Amino acid sequence: MELSALDLKYLLAELQTLVHAKINRIFQPRKEEIVFQLHSTAKGKQFLRVVPGYAAFLALEKPESPEQPSSYCMQLRKLLEGGVIRTIILVPGERIIACTIGLGTDTRTIYIELFGKG
Repeated sequence: MELSALDLKYLLAELQTLVHAKINRIFQPRKEEIVFQLHSTAKGKQFLRVVPGYAAFLALEKPESPEQPSSYCMQLRKLLEGGVIRTIILVPGERIIACTIGLGTDTRTIYIELFGKG
């Protein structure tokens, strides 16, 4: 099922609560899922679960993860942990969310695609 423009509007509004949140940890419970453990002063600990191509949502708990993280997960940790989310926007005309993350004087952007293969 693809997300409509209305779905994206409400998803983006929900994700705006993550602006200024710090990325504490990154997990990869399954090959096709990434979980960001975040902390914000307003909401405390939160989990952003991302299933590329299908979903992005806030969760109350992190799912079980393997004891040994994948090399991809370790690379994400190296590049993003400790960063603070500065902006979360929808790429105009696309079903892609762009998250800008500040790491000191450095800035990185991650893109979350919300459309399936095909």
